[in-house]
Amino acid sequence: MKVGDLVMDDRSHIDESNWFWNAWRRRGVIIKVDGIHANVVWSYEGKTWEQCVKLSKLERLSESR
Repeated sequence: MKVGDLVMDDRSHIDESNWFWNAWRRRGVIIKVDGIHANVVWSYEGKTWEQCVKLSKLERLSESR
C-alpha cells in the first residue's frame, strides 16, 4: 500500500454471519507509510480523524496512481 490509497478496516478475520460484521465501516486515505505502519485519515459519519494503523489491518478499496 502507498500514500493516496483509499482503504477500510480489514474484516477478513470476522465471520460474515457475525452481527457486527457490517456495523463499523469506516473509509480512509493513507497519508504516510512507515514500514509496517500507515497514518490514515479516516472519515465516518461526517467526522474525520488521523490514526496510525498496521498495514495488515487495512483493506485497499482503490489504489492511487
